[in-house]
Amino acid sequence: MSLIDPVTYTGAEPGKRLLVLGAVHGNEKCGTFAIQRIIREIESGDIKIARGSVTFVPICNKAAFDADVRYIDRNLNRFLVPHSNPTLNEEKIGNELCPLLEQCDVLLDLHSYTVGGDPFVFIGAPDTEEHIFANCLGGAAGITGWAKAYAASGRESVPTDPDESTGTTEYARRFGAMGVTLECGQHRDENAPAVAYQAIRNALNYLGLCDDLGAGASPLMSRLIEVKRVFFRGQGGDFTKGWKHLEPVKKGEVIATDEHHEPLSVPDDGYLILPHRDTHAGTEWFYWGQARVSARPKIA
Repeated sequence: MSLIDPVTYTGAEPGKRLLVLGAVHGNEKCGTFAIQRIIREIESGDIKIARGSVTFVPICNKAAFDADVRYIDRNLNRFLVPHSNPTLNEEKIGNELCPLLEQCDVLLDLHSYTVGGDPFVFIGAPDTEEHIFANCLGGAAGITGWAKAYAASGRESVPTDPDESTGTTEYARRFGAMGVTLECGQHRDENAPAVAYQAIRNALNYLGLCDDLGAGASPLMSRLIEVKRVFFRGQGGDFTKGWKHLEPVKKGEVIATDEHHEPLSVPDDGYLILPHRDTHAGTEWFYWGQARVSARPKIA
């Protein structure tokens, strides 16, 4: 029995293969609601897949979704590679997701996040077709450089597995796909499912999978932030204030104190990214990044 229950719709003409994921993290449900809405519209004939194919996984991590938690045994969006002897819940799910990620041409992974703020989209290298695709989804800001920063800022005292930073997008890119993660807003934001829904429609339209769908609302990225460093949480510590996502920070500004009451500051002017107040020891606590000169893709 499948743990992820993918649903695929195929057009009569050749085209791109789009994969859309919801609830990779169980408490991030906006993507699920949006996918279910799109599926209803396809089943009713309101949306017709004319070419290529689209595969939906409305709930990637059902056990975590039902429990309304991020994950059961470990973060599904880390170490997402095939396992020969899966024992953990997320390893078993990963073994079903990986073949779908290997076969798609384009991945749209729908998420939400803890702190409040506008939608934003994670992309790989800027000034690429992937950047242009991300720009059509409606994210208010783009964030790039995550994987590189994660690998460079790993736990110094613990050997780093080369697959540690591999999530859905990183794994799909290994097989030549474009992959983006769209953060649609705060977990309980009532507008987040609508953001996810419009992003799916925009993706179907951009990739030419449907006729007469219309582009819909699709504002361009207001800015592009490159992640420079990942800060991991120790056994204690706290933020110096209630930081917000993408809040500007100054060089040397103290963001938090660690379990030894030592200050943690940023090395230059930039932006605070995704501060997680309630994260567990050993996991990502917050990120720091800087704006690139242009948020607009340069590809013609």
